[in-house]
Amino acid sequence: RICFIMATKFADLSKGPKDLLNDDYTSSVVLKAKKNAGPVAVTIETTRGDDGALTSKVGTKFAYAKFNVDKGQIKADGGRVLET
Repeated sequence: RICFIMATKFADLSKGPKDLLNDDYTSSVVLKAKKNAGPVAVTIETTRGDDGALTSKVGTKFAYAKFNVDKGQIKADGGRVLET
């Protein structure tokens, strides 16, 4: 009987606890929601400012044929981000 032991890599295993411990919960209020809408992943991130105003960003990630969009985002101030 031959038994092989493979090394396992968990690159972001500590990401969740590290984010939990390092995030500043006293000065920022952020709501982030992610949902797959078919082949497109949609992310909505809403932040409350110091004056109580809410601002949102809507982002997406998708692939079509050989064209991949890693990050497409529209910000509340009209700014746009596109990363392929």
